[in-house]
Amino acid sequence: MFGTKIKEARDHMRHMYTECCEKSCTKAVFCRFIKNDNKFVCDKVYSFYEKTQGKLFCRGIPKDEIGIDEPIDEDPIDDEPVKDEPVDVKDEPVKDDEPVDDEPVKDDPKEGHTRGDPHMSTFDGLRYDYQGVCTYVLFTDGCNGTKPTFRVESITEGGVNKKEEPIARVAAATIELLGDNPHTIHLYKGGNTMVDNQPLKPFDEYKAFEFEHDGIKTRLTLPGKFTVQWDGVKVIMVELYPDMHGNVCGLLGNADGNPENDLTMPNGKLAESINEFGRSWIAPGSVGCYDK
Repeated sequence: MFGTKIKEARDHMRHMYTECCEKSCTKAVFCRFIKNDNKFVCDKVYSFYEKTQGKLFCRGIPKDEIGIDEPIDEDPIDDEPVKDEPVDVKDEPVKDDEPVDDEPVKDDPKEGHTRGDPHMSTFDGLRYDYQGVCTYVLFTDGCNGTKPTFRVESITEGGVNKKEEPIARVAAATIELLGDNPHTIHLYKGGNTMVDNQPLKPFDEYKAFEFEHDGIKTRLTLPGKFTVQWDGVKVIMVELYPDMHGNVCGLLGNADGNPENDLTMPNGKLAESINEFGRSWIAPGSVGCYDK
């Protein structure tokens, strides 16, 4: 009886989700659950379409994680017949001397992440899991033989899941700035942050990067290149800015718009397996590494 009630409740939630997200909302909105009213609503304040590879979110949960697998239509379907109406066309002379806007269209930042045990999403949207325990290069520049100016690393540790099976977990992050103003920033669990092996100073003392820290979460920005956010527990989120698209490499890919080449190793070859790919991006100086 209890199992039947749970199933009925889930079916009801999915029905409400479909009515809201599939029929009412467009892709570029947030479909939010209002607990007091027991319904989903379209929230046009937040746009998550670009950041989630076109998935609608319900209360922050992707639709395919709550058991709804139907595809999302590109555009809402209007069943009303199209009426032919006369169009008043005016012959306007074409002006040859009108200025042409040659300003290039700027790309949006690309997002990638590693989280949990560890689930990876590259800048071009490729998703995979890699059960490796070590320090790995998430992304770096200098991939075409030039001298790198930064390197962002993910540190994983060994553990066990609820089934007592061995797993790897994201445990910390390191950002190395290798240019004219070098720094090494370590982001540890619980919000413990070290800059050049020293406790944090007032943020305005750091000239090479921008820093936000609320005691747990840490957000570091290297202007014009990237922003790294560490949640203080197990998630590293990255925003890669347009000037760096196609100019990085590592576990999060090269951000060139093609997910099919995201598993490129430092030698320029495509890996034949996830383990081969992961091992190829072990950070310099790492020891005691292993994977499943």
